Amino acid sequence: MNQLVADPETLALLEVALLAPLPEGTRARIVELDEFGLTLLFRSDTSPGLRLGDRVPLELCAAGVMEPTQTLVKVESARELGDRGSEYRCRFVDKDGGLRVLRAFRSLFNRRGEVRVRPEMQPSAVVAHMDGLWETPARVLDLSTCGLGLDLGAMGSELVTEGQALAVEFRLPGESEPIRVSAKVLHLQESDKLRIGLQIDPGSTENLEQQEAALARFVIRELAQMDSARN
Repeated sequence: MNQLVADPETLALLEVALLAPLPEGTRARIVELDEFGLTLLFRSDTSPGLRLGDRVPLELCAAGVMEPTQTLVKVESARELGDRGSEYRCRFVDKDGGLRVLRAFRSLFNRRGEVRVRPEMQPSAVVAHMDGLWETPARVLDLSTCGLGLDLGAMGSELVTEGQALAVEFRLPGESEPIRVSAKVLHLQESDKLRIGLQIDPGSTENLEQQEAALARFVIRELAQMDSARN
């Protein structure tokens, strides 16, 4: 089995809940996940008081995007983190448990960053020079967690050059907050309209994890709908 290690942006999408006979519905955040087990972080007001050796039934889901998956884990280590809560490292009890997680979420890990999706309803966007010299409307043609393609219309060629740094803001269906990223122009395609390909700049984008998590949620929803339509 190939090793699976989830990145922070993917982990932000995952939810986990304890199942009976433990305090049912108690939720935790996954801070580490690999093919052998996972590390759970509970808030200080929801600590379940687990002990070393306890076997814990869990239900995992991807922010309501994918079907929940149940598995059984064994507590290997525990530590108290004060106001941050408590952290437990748990190991999958059997190979089937790990395989269920792998099968359920591998597409989430492997496809999230490398697949671009084309929104059926192209979201409106605002593109601006990083120094505030100009601002122009645009349409989002495609996107991933790493970049996006924009249609800047007929006037875009007078504003944008390859390698330029831009600020982009747009809203995605299902997200309450707008996406705001800093991005670099990788390529331009001119015809009657200017189309540009942008790479998101992690170093210049504020609240990067939240922005990437929102993009990932949208990408995964689109992929799930595509898979459902094919089946």
